[in-house]
Amino acid sequence: MAAHRQNINKFRRRPTLNIGIIIFGVILIYFVISVIIYASSKKTVIYEVYDGSLAVDRSFTGFIVREERIVNAAYSGTANYFLKNNHRAGKNTIIYSIDETGRVAEKIKEESSGEFSDDGLVKIREQLFALTKSYDGSSFSDVYSAADSIGNSIFELRSDSIVENLDTFAKETDNLDFFHKVTAPDSGLVVYYADGYENFNESGLRPELFDTSSYSSHNLQADSIINVNDPAYKLITSDIWNIYIQLDETQAARLAETESINISFPDENIECSAGFEIVNVGGALYGKIRMTKYLPNFSAKRHVVLEMEQQTVSGLKIPASAVFRKNSYVIPRRCMSDSGALVLKRYDSNGNEYLESVFPTIYYSDKDNYYVSMNDFQSGQIITIADSQEIFTVGIIQELDGVYCVNRGYAVFKAVSIIDKNDEYCIIEKGTDYGLATYDHIVLDHKTVKESELIE
Repeated sequence: MAAHRQNINKFRRRPTLNIGIIIFGVILIYFVISVIIYASSKKTVIYEVYDGSLAVDRSFTGFIVREERIVNAAYSGTANYFLKNNHRAGKNTIIYSIDETGRVAEKIKEESSGEFSDDGLVKIREQLFALTKSYDGSSFSDVYSAADSIGNSIFELRSDSIVENLDTFAKETDNLDFFHKVTAPDSGLVVYYADGYENFNESGLRPELFDTSSYSSHNLQADSIINVNDPAYKLITSDIWNIYIQLDETQAARLAETESINISFPDENIECSAGFEIVNVGGALYGKIRMTKYLPNFSAKRHVVLEMEQQTVSGLKIPASAVFRKNSYVIPRRCMSDSGALVLKRYDSNGNEYLESVFPTIYYSDKDNYYVSMNDFQSGQIITIADSQEIFTVGIIQELDGVYCVNRGYAVFKAVSIIDKNDEYCIIEKGTDYGLATYDHIVLDHKTVKESELIE
């Protein structure tokens, strides 16, 4: 009997869905999306206001102004200078000579390379001996100071000898009519550089003057040949001189009542006190430091680095990132009624006049004005003044420094009065009307919220 064959067909099993994997995938996708949204969204960080202080150590670049003038040459020829740069000259002191032919200049050159007198050599030996006795390897700068001192002595010895023999040189070279000794017209400090600011006065102050990178000066001794009316030297005729520094509004407010300051010049190792006042030139604020000492130390400089004495300023301490500027309308105090309302004059659709009381959001106040939210008014609206025929037209705008306060759960602008600041923190006045108080909560970064926004 033949065997019966069975045909067996295999069917593929349908894959079954694993509900656990699906749930895990959904959770993972949700988690990734949430992380992305959180990372890309702005974060509102709250900061609690507290009392604090700020150590203020101010460093400035100063612009120097002196009573100085350029003295021009009256002759043309070869110039030989006999007074050392930055030295005082009395009236009629010989500053330099002009040789129209050059023959006396050759004699001066020969004399400059000659030997010293016995007295001159003794003076130089004494200076060298003093240096060897006081030399300290840990203070090598003393060597440079001694070298300058000896160099000055050599210059003076040469100059004194040459000046005594100038008339003799002129006779020997048969050059009396073409040789000129030039003397100082007045007493003062002689400087051999010019920069174009010799006739400068305070009214010409501008911010770009404090940019040292664009400053240049000319050494007047660099040109051995001089022509008539060329600058020959500069004469500083007064020991009273001024240093101007740039100030921002905060610095000017802090120094407003200051009449004397303690300053230091780190490059010159000098500390002193000086008179001080604030000047306004073209809308920019500058500090004017009045000096009566140390002129020779700075006579060859137009710019100087100075530091004011470190001071500690106290008040409410808040992060600088919380502060921003906001416009407000300026409303005179006399416009406000006893109830705190401002009465607006309005007109209905028929042109009939009526009055409306508005209780504005006040950001700040001083003795004369209120500074209110611009959301409460429109420019050109008319405010009536009680018991008066006078009216006031809304339109004057003033910028205020302020922060967002979130004590009520939403962002409210609060004006602040900054006493001082650095890159990280501001010290603001404590106890101002409508301002911040200790333990208030503010937004750390004002850019992360908008006014009236709910803070979660």
